[in-house]
Amino acid sequence: MQILEIGTIITGKVTEIAPYGAFIECENGQKGLLHISEVSHDYVTDINDVIKIGDLLKLKILAIDPNNLYLRLSLKQCNPPIKRHEKKAIRVKIPETDINFNNLKNALPIWIETALQKNEE
Repeated sequence: MQILEIGTIITGKVTEIAPYGAFIECENGQKGLLHISEVSHDYVTDINDVIKIGDLLKLKILAIDPNNLYLRLSLKQCNPPIKRHEKKAIRVKIPETDINFNNLKNALPIWIETALQKNEE
């Protein structure tokens, strides 16, 4: 069995899924854990929404247990975060017009008074 090193990018197959992560079997037979916190740059509430048993994943080795060569793996470190476009307020200059709103300005108090009188009836 070829022994892998920390930082190596490997392909692994998902063999089992638990609420806290997925168990992976690597190409060379070594086994490891992909913790739920290493699945995505976004918060993952249910790992089953992201990966399924049998999926082949490109993973980065984060750590190797020296006693049993068990791997700690990351999927998110093989994929750059998606840059979300921030909505920026755009100032738009409102063009000036020759429209005269004085008629509306003068009529508004009359409309308000009429509406109040109708509500009192």
